[in-house]
Order: sequence, then C-alpha cells, then structure tokens
Amino acid sequence: MRPTRSVFYIPGSNPKLLAKAAGIAADIITFDLEDSVPAGEKLRARELVREHLAAIAGTGIPAYCRINPWPSGLTEGDLEAVVGPHLSGVCLPKTEHPDDVERLAEVLGRLESERGLAEGRTEVQLLIESARGLLHCYEAGQASPRVVALVFGALDFGRDMKVRPDSGARAVDYPRAFVAVAARACGRVAIDSVFPAYQDPEAFEKDTIESRELGYQGRILIHPSQLAPAHRLYCASTEEVDWARRVIEVFERVAIPRGLGAVPLEGVMIDVPVYEAAQRIIEHCPGQDPSTEA
Repeated sequence: MRPTRSVFYIPGSNPKLLAKAAGIAADIITFDLEDSVPAGEKLRARELVREHLAAIAGTGIPAYCRINPWPSGLTEGDLEAVVGPHLSGVCLPKTEHPDDVERLAEVLGRLESERGLAEGRTEVQLLIESARGLLHCYEAGQASPRVVALVFGALDFGRDMKVRPDSGARAVDYPRAFVAVAARACGRVAIDSVFPAYQDPEAFEKDTIESRELGYQGRILIHPSQLAPAHRLYCASTEEVDWARRVIEVFERVAIPRGLGAVPLEGVMIDVPVYEAAQRIIEHCPGQDPSTEA
C-alpha cells in the first residue's frame, strides 16, 4: 500500500514555493487552488499549477490538486486546467453529500476520455469540513471507486460549528474520530487535518501521536519541518516492528502448522486478530527503523 503519511500542501499562486515542490520528500504533493489562493489569483494559479505538475510526476511522488468546491462555480474550470497524465488525483473540499462525488466522477470521466487517459486513473480525496459533510461522509466515501481517502478539515469544521477555528477545539474531537472510523468502514485511507503551529514541534508530535491512535494514516502538512516527525510517527516504532516479527514468527511456526487458534508468546496469548495486526504493521513499515526515514 502506498504511504500517505505526509500530504504536503503548496499554494498554487506562489511561484517561488511551486518551484521548490520537486525537492520536497513528501508522500503526496498537493497543489492548492482553494483556501491559500486569493480570489483574484485563482485563474493564474491554475496555469501555474499546470506548469509544475510534470516536475512532480518526474520525481515519482503522486501529484494532487485541491480544487475549489462546487458552490464556488470554479470547480469544473479547475479540472479542465489540471487533469492530465501528470495529475494523480484531486482533493474535493467542502464535500457534503454523495452527489458532490458523483458529479466530480462524471466530469473526471469525461476529461479522461477526451484526453486519452485511462478511465478512472484520477483518484479522489474527500475533504470533510462541515457538520453536514460529517453526517454523509461514509456514503460519500462509497460514492465512487475513485475515492481513496477521507480527509478531516478541523479548521473549517470549527468555523462551521461557530467555535474558534482551532484544530485543538473540543468541537472537533468527535468529528475527528468519526472521519477516521468512516474511512475505515468504507475501506479508504484516513488523512488528518493540518497542524498550523509549525514552530511548535512538541505540540505537533503530541497531536500526531493522538492522530495515529485514532486511526489516521497521515496528515496534511504545510512546512518541511513537519515531514520527518510525520514519517516517523505514522509508522511503527522499531520496538513495534520487532514485536510484530516475533508474533508472526511464532504464529506461523507453531499455531498454523498445528491448527491452533492461539499460541503463547512472552506470557501473552497470541490469536488470529493479533497475528493479523502484526502483519499490518510489517506491511505498512516493511523496511528498517522507520524513525530514520526522511
């Protein structure tokens, strides 16, 4: 499974930052046409993003684009500008209903056909940022096979709830957990919200540990200093990997050949769910010490 620990956002209207995009070692690079782009720069940002997509594709890192939401009237024009062989997927902000997703899938299908692209190649992430979107996010996640991830937007969610727009506000605790559960239920990846305080590494680490414990597999990032800790914290630790290997070894050496449902390991009974959990750890972080990754 392709890692999604770091989804790095770059404003589509900033040529200086766009030029640096190919040097950012994130799991996904997302060019933003929405919130980080002033209203008067939207059309220019489309052109800038289109010019930089090929450079990202050349690195092997998936290139995404956060388009503008349907109510803006800009969505289809954004798609016309960026859909092509160098675009891996789009993120649809303000997703509130399965109809939003079906409409997006229809436009993507038409553009792929017109441009000689394989049908269904353009992936979709759904950004859940409102109370209405939360109530429909499970159904929205199932509305198209293009959907690969549900993304939680804490700041806009707080604003929709008319509380302070802060990723730490109590009003986002429940929806943050709910989006992760909904993503798991519909077989999609769960990607957590941005952590704006990039100059507070301790708070970022604490919040990211909580994020992983909720079931998130990555998060939106806005500063290069957040890359290394995100890659480390969204992957199993060396101790967890070692434990998983011991579980797999004893289960496959003893339990499976003997037809047993459980086997002891270090004073603890290891059954099938624990064995499968250990397998997932190894599949997600198959290399050496994950804490050393850049």
